Amino acid sequence: MMNLMNMMNTWRNEEEDEVEDDDEEEQSEKKRKRKIDHSENDVLLVVKMLLDTIFGDTKLKWKSGEKTTDATKRARIVGQLLSRGTSCSNLMGRRSDLVLYNKSNVVLCLSELKDGNSESNSIKQEAKSLRCSKSLLSYNKPFSQKDIWSLDWNGFSGYTYYLKSYNDVTVVLPGRSLSIPLVKDSIDDFEDTLIALYEFKEHMLEYDHSLSQEFTASMSDELKVYHSP
Repeated sequence: MMNLMNMMNTWRNEEEDEVEDDDEEEQSEKKRKRKIDHSENDVLLVVKMLLDTIFGDTKLKWKSGEKTTDATKRARIVGQLLSRGTSCSNLMGRRSDLVLYNKSNVVLCLSELKDGNSESNSIKQEAKSLRCSKSLLSYNKPFSQKDIWSLDWNGFSGYTYYLKSYNDVTVVLPGRSLSIPLVKDSIDDFEDTLIALYEFKEHMLEYDHSLSQEFTASMSDELKVYHSP
């Protein structure tokens, strides 16, 4: 949390320096014209640091690096067999930017991030995220009837959502909006994001607790994680 507070103080100081250097009219014009393009890696570093801080008192761990999971691999195999009937020996699961594991290396959440600079990329990310979360819901369903929660980021704005099964239909429901401040004027709103993320953590802890111990023990050895080349 200290790293996060230091970063927020840096944002405050940078904004104050700009106000001192420019008169009010120039500063207003500068804000209208200024557009900072952050890379996906920039977003990932900040978001992971925030999540690591919030989950720091649990045994749940976030891992990054475009990881794949057995849940999404199985979904792709089923889709391949139904559509083409061809060999699936070389198929891998879909890669996810952030993956939440419990202490036995069982996947609890798959999350996607984009830099927020392209609307089309953001739409593709949302579709991919839903497919991955649905795969995870189906994969873990025999061992837990609880809803699957996830969160996605588009730049430094994001949201939580959850999937639930209803009469064999998967329904997507909204959670809370998220926003990481980049200027001091937005810092007051950050409290709502922190509350939403702590609520999200409670959902993850409840979901982890709901998984049967047999499933957790067996998956500890069987779950494989593949790093992208």
